[in-house]
Amino acid sequence: MVGPVPIDQGISMPHVTLPTDQPGIRGLFRFRPETAVPLNGLVEALLRGPSTLTGANAS
Repeated sequence: MVGPVPIDQGISMPHVTLPTDQPGIRGLFRFRPETAVPLNGLVEALLRGPSTLTGANAS
């Protein structure tokens, strides 16, 4: 199922029912594995790119 899911006070939010019990982003990566590599690359670029912080400070 893909589509809005009603929440309280008449507001709805997007929802994708996943065929996996993996929580969060892991479940999405298993649902659409072709998106895992580019999204992980983006995360690495954003979180581990050039910075004035050391690796220990950034974690």
